[in-house]
Amino acid sequence: MEKFSNKVVFVTGSSKGIGRTIAEEMLRKGARVVLNGRNRDVLEKTADELSGPGRELLQIAADVSAPEAFSSALDQVLERFGRLDILILNAGLSSYGAVEKTSNTSLEQVMRVNTFGPFTGARIALPHITASRGSIVFISSLAGLHGIPYSSVYSMSKMALTALAQSLKTELTGKGVHIGIVYVGFTRNDPAKTAVAPDGTIRPLQSRPGWVQQSPQKVARLILRSIRRRRFRTTLSTMGRLMAFFSRYFPRLFQFAMRGMLKSAQKLTAE
Repeated sequence: MEKFSNKVVFVTGSSKGIGRTIAEEMLRKGARVVLNGRNRDVLEKTADELSGPGRELLQIAADVSAPEAFSSALDQVLERFGRLDILILNAGLSSYGAVEKTSNTSLEQVMRVNTFGPFTGARIALPHITASRGSIVFISSLAGLHGIPYSSVYSMSKMALTALAQSLKTELTGKGVHIGIVYVGFTRNDPAKTAVAPDGTIRPLQSRPGWVQQSPQKVARLILRSIRRRRFRTTLSTMGRLMAFFSRYFPRLFQFAMRGMLKSAQKLTAE
């Protein structure tokens, strides 16, 4: 409780899904939480549901993948709380499709939100995180450990976060800032979650039948534990840890195993 009590925590993409659950867990731990999402109505509903006695939160409706929008949001955070202790860069877009069918529109949308957005957010917030000797945490995916068939753009966008986190961690040596990256496994999705189709349109994200899925609550608790312990790299779920191990030490065997995903991936992404 004491670790997060009165800490100012900005969770991007927290109107629903994992981000919302992280925000809720932080509020339970006594943190002052900044909720963020692009849809104002959904964000207001989430804020109403998470509000309660002794809880302090600020809601900011903005697409924080745009530099000017993130700067404006950060100004509101500093005006309200006077500081920023923890920045959790969770906002992201899912996508699917074969490489040969993926349009530049789809590529640009996903990279802007999943890669350029976190880079910009970390850069702009860095002076304030340094001043508080706080944390910047990037929420990645198992797709950031190894390319997933029919999810090439999403995999690219999440792999880039590893390089960013590694570079930033080294650059900040001796400054007391915690940099973390969390590779989230298959998680039960919000029913309203969407994904970018190969043509760039936004469509409902299909479920993953037969794949092991963690609950958002468990994922959020593990992310908070990672921040509390100031870990750099955290891979969630047994599947994720096995994936990381075999892709690193037995790449040929792992590549062979990945071919087994082809049929299920094709079915999942079929239009």
